[in-house]
Order: sequence, then C-alpha cells, then structure tokens
Amino acid sequence: MPSDNPKLKIFVHSGFDHDAFLVFQDMLPCLDKSKTLVLTGHSLGAAISTLIMMYLYEEQFELGLSINFGQPKVTNRQGTEVYKSLPLLRVADENDVVPLLPPITLLDSIHGEYAHLGPELILLKNQYYVYQDQALQRKLPTDSFWENLAEISVKEHFIVNYLNNIHAKLSKAQQVPYALRERYIQP
Repeated sequence: MPSDNPKLKIFVHSGFDHDAFLVFQDMLPCLDKSKTLVLTGHSLGAAISTLIMMYLYEEQFELGLSINFGQPKVTNRQGTEVYKSLPLLRVADENDVVPLLPPITLLDSIHGEYAHLGPELILLKNQYYVYQDQALQRKLPTDSFWENLAEISVKEHFIVNYLNNIHAKLSKAQQVPYALRERYIQP
C-alpha cells in the first residue's frame, strides 16, 4: 500500500517504508557525516536500501554509488523525479519477477503507477546485458507483471542466480540494445 511520507514528501510503499524508517532510526546515531555512505541490498533489502538513501539524502549525508539487486518498486513517478539524483544502480535479471512488483492495478489511479528509480542493468544469458538510464526507461514500453506472468520465475530472483549471472560476465561482457534483449534471454 502506498503512503504519503511526510519526511520525504512523496508517496512510497508503506510496508517497505515502515521497515526502512526503523532501520534508518537505528543506524542514524552511528553514522559519521564526514564519510561517504554506500548501501546495497537484494529484494526487500534493496527496497529498504533505496528508501534509506532517500532519508540519508534528506539528512545531507554524502552518498556513494549504491547497487541494488532484484529490487521491487518503492515509489511512483513523482517520487522518482524528486530523488532522481541519488547515485543508485539497479541490477535485475530479465526473468526475475520481483523487479516487476508491485504490479499495475486500478489503485494506481489514486497515487500513480509505481516506478523504478535510477538506471538499470539487465542481466541476460552468458556475457550479455542491457543498460538503461532512467530517462531511457521511461521511453520504452513497460513490461507488466501481468503480461509476463507465464515467463517469469521465482528461482531467477535468488541471489545465487544473480551471482552466477554476473560471474558469466566477468571475463567478457557485451551490451546489447533493449529492443534486441529477447534474443539473449535464458529459457
């Protein structure tokens, strides 16, 4: 469920935000503003990491490039505009279901469709990958959770899958255009 977050002044997923704010409150007294902070996470941890980055930004902490894996969406398009300067890279396996969540529903007409923040690196089979900056993502057709339900797999979301997929690209990696990505998707 979305909520209007008074501190961030955007709509966010209330479940992710609740957990993120608890972690943020616990960690805040231990942080040093003279240090650059880097966060990362996988799945729910990635959603929480992104929201904590927003809280840290509001507290004027220096943020380094953070990389998240298999992250669900945490805010709507307006929220992504407010925080588009955050140094965040999202890594997603083409067949992972979680980055498509929350799915598009009728409730999106109230607060706006959920959207991803930051550029995205899409992992394809072998050495292949797609890189999209946030502006390019908005120009491409959105793959819907509902449209892809038959092709997506929960096992593709496991962190071991991400590690194996990244490992396949360490010695040789090749970027391919988004429009051609289906040629390089693992069955």
